[in-house]
Parts: sequence; structure tokens; C-alpha cells
Amino acid sequence: MVEGERKSIIGNGLKSVECPYCGGRMLNSRKSMIQNTRIYWQKPWGNVLKMDEPILPLACVQCGGVILALRDSARVAREWDALSDEEKNKIIDEQ
Repeated sequence: MVEGERKSIIGNGLKSVECPYCGGRMLNSRKSMIQNTRIYWQKPWGNVLKMDEPILPLACVQCGGVILALRDSARVAREWDALSDEEKNKIIDEQ
């Protein structure tokens, strides 16, 4: 693995996600037409207007495990990597 590269549970996309618990196939939740409920993770850095990152629930068809995954984890990782060490430490200390 090249320095600065991250290995993600969800890899390059949500098409072939492997369950972190049993190795089974993870499936994305169907979009609800009735509820239209969305889940967001708010980044603790950056512009207030661009804080929300969509979260996708994934369920394993083998063991029933459920995880929440960032829809665009690569973009979030790039933004985090672009922060200065001082900014990162400030965010970590606030947690």
C-alpha cells in the first residue's frame, strides 16, 4: 500500500461490499418512497453549507450485520488529508 493510501471496508464503491463481520454480501437499503428519510454525518471541519455527508445503511444477507457507510468516503478522506496538522489536532481535541 502506498503511503497516504487507505484501505476502506467499502472499497471503491458500494456494488461489492464485503461484510466486516462474516465476509458475506452487503446490500444497500432501498430508497423509501414513503418516509424519504436520509441520514447524514456532519464533518467537524469546513464550510457550514457543505458539512453534511450522506450515509448509506448496508445490511449483510448472511449474518444480518448492519453498517453505515459514507456515500463518498474518498472525498471525505481527501478533505481530511488536505487539512493542516494543526487543524486536525484541534478537531481531535474537541471530540
